[in-house]
Amino acid sequence: MIIISVLLGALSLIITWQSCSTLKRKLRYVVSLLRLAAVFLILLLLFNPGDWKSDTSNDEKPWIVMLDGSESMTALDDGESRSDRALLIDGQIQDLAKESGVTVRRFQFADELVELSDGDSYQFDGQSSDIATSSDRLLSQLASQGVNPAGVVVLSDGRQTSSGKSEQVSLRAKSMQVPFHTLTIGGEKIFSGIRVSTPRKSLTAFPGQALTLAAVVELSEVESQRIELALKNAQGEVISQKAVLVQNNEKQVVSFAINAPEESTQLKLEVVSQSDNIKIDGDGAEYRIKVLNDKARVFIAEGAPYWDSKFLAQMMRRQAHMELSSVHRLSADRWFQVDSSESLPHESSTSVFPDTIEKLMQYDLIVFGKNCEHFLNEERIKILKVFVRDLGGAVLFARSKPYTGELTTLEVLEPVRWADGLREDFHFQPTNEGAIAGLFGDALPDSDSALWSSLPSLKDAHRIEGVKPFTRVLATGKANGIGGQSHEFPLLMVRRYGQGVSGLVNADGLWKWDFYPEARDLGNMYEEFWTQLIHWMLSYSEFLPGQDYALHLSADEIRPAEPVLIRAAYRGEGEVAAPEVVVRSAALSQELVIVPAEEIDDTGQLKWIACYEPEVPGNYHFELRASNDNNLSLPDVSLLVLAPPAEMDELSADPYFMETFAMQTDGLVLEDDSWLDVLSEKMSAIQQIDRDGVAYWQPSWAKWMLATLIALLLSAEWWVRRRNGLS
Repeated sequence: MIIISVLLGALSLIITWQSCSTLKRKLRYVVSLLRLAAVFLILLLLFNPGDWKSDTSNDEKPWIVMLDGSESMTALDDGESRSDRALLIDGQIQDLAKESGVTVRRFQFADELVELSDGDSYQFDGQSSDIATSSDRLLSQLASQGVNPAGVVVLSDGRQTSSGKSEQVSLRAKSMQVPFHTLTIGGEKIFSGIRVSTPRKSLTAFPGQALTLAAVVELSEVESQRIELALKNAQGEVISQKAVLVQNNEKQVVSFAINAPEESTQLKLEVVSQSDNIKIDGDGAEYRIKVLNDKARVFIAEGAPYWDSKFLAQMMRRQAHMELSSVHRLSADRWFQVDSSESLPHESSTSVFPDTIEKLMQYDLIVFGKNCEHFLNEERIKILKVFVRDLGGAVLFARSKPYTGELTTLEVLEPVRWADGLREDFHFQPTNEGAIAGLFGDALPDSDSALWSSLPSLKDAHRIEGVKPFTRVLATGKANGIGGQSHEFPLLMVRRYGQGVSGLVNADGLWKWDFYPEARDLGNMYEEFWTQLIHWMLSYSEFLPGQDYALHLSADEIRPAEPVLIRAAYRGEGEVAAPEVVVRSAALSQELVIVPAEEIDDTGQLKWIACYEPEVPGNYHFELRASNDNNLSLPDVSLLVLAPPAEMDELSADPYFMETFAMQTDGLVLEDDSWLDVLSEKMSAIQQIDRDGVAYWQPSWAKWMLATLIALLLSAEWWVRRRNGLS
């Protein structure tokens, strides 16, 4: 580099000397020296003169302590309050920081984020807490101050009244390289008091229909109590009242038998009497009852009449909220038909079955017994699929495999794939899935009830090769095998197919539940089972009986400011304008009208969608309003916006959230027995970097004076040359 610089300098001097040959010798020396000096300084830049410096920027990286100031921190764990434990740890962190020579800034979060100065004390009276939102505010505040901390230590029980967007904080913390290390203060707190819950909050019924509303009363960590419950209507009037004796740490199921009202409503169950100074969890339990004003229209097709089909048809005709049409095949040319609208049955010589989509739409549920191949052909199966898939109809195969041999085109509607053979003598046994679905546990006994094994056994369950995907097994058949070993197989199944539903009862012999005296002594389980199953299937379908519009929400319960999707559909004929959704609630000053947007659908069916975010807790009622016909039966749904949890409602610490939050920000989960050593190592590592420094090269030429000097030399040369007539 030196040789090249010397050669370039010499070449520049020679060129300059020759270019000013017309000048006097003295001026030639001046011009050449000016050029040589400028070139020398420019070549000097290539050598990048300077010296090594040590980076001390880490001195500006403080540590942050975020301490939870919410009221839940006053809870006691093993005789010590969480706040005292947090203050002790905070003091130890301050001492550790002094030993390590690092700065610590203290922040308290609860209702708001506040930085504490020296001498300020923590207050533990906050009525809300949100760790993610407080952390996001902390990062914003530090970024506005140009501060990039070495790390943040969060001291909290993890208990929150609301939860912010942890993903947003995670991305921001990672981009700023600020890890959040969490230390959970406190442990599990067992609830002490009374808790009332409802296994099933939403019920669908017909006006006047007998309903059983079940509630679970739980007593925790208190002496046995006699608790009185009151069931109240929407106006606060007591409908029914019951008392129950509950033992400590036990649950009692309380049932209220009522008749469904004439219109949809909401009922509330409250604790009205208990011992003093016993905490009640929440403010009661609620039921939402959807009343169907249109009768359920059912068509039964039975190709091999037996006691099962006879008892089922008779039971349905007794139901005031059902309209039944039944056809029984007596022989190849004799068909016995009975309609609810007719006083006498009549015979036909040909197969009677709805053979157009318009005729099928006159029914909500199609029930098949045995040998349905005598009713169906390719065209009828085709429109039956459309009825279920696109129009929200329901099909129930009530007596095991509905046809003899194979009927390939019907298989898509069946919840299972059939194998060869039959099963004999087994008992009906509900599953947990059936309880979750709401079929068992309320109107029907739950899976633990001894009643099911006491009922007469069933028979003729067709063997199953496999259950199709998305099929819900609501009950199984329980049979005794060789050596007393019991085994189970799917017995009651339902499966969504498009907007409708298909169901299967893989058994015969249920009629004995209604015929044998010993079975009748156990209650009218035959009628209860079939009516509840039919009602459940009809409500499981997209469209309710007698309604051409459907209205559904993505959730029944949400927190304030959470979005809920509103979906509407139409299965009638012709084009219709977009319906309106009217929202009513005591939480709103006036009714709200939402006009949903049309949703693209491959089937060509009219669908609409909208989104709503209620801000205020309360009950919200959504009604569909259509412009094409004021006489239509239109659907309505309800939404419960839960009140935010109070700070002292649930006092158990949440270590899982604290662990997740630390991992999301590349932080560490600090443990009680090792946190001091971990932080000591972290702070010492930062301090070691501060002392050693990060060496870097500091150029000495990067100053304005050098550039100015080069410009002055070249300008002086230009001025001398111009004054003497040179370019």
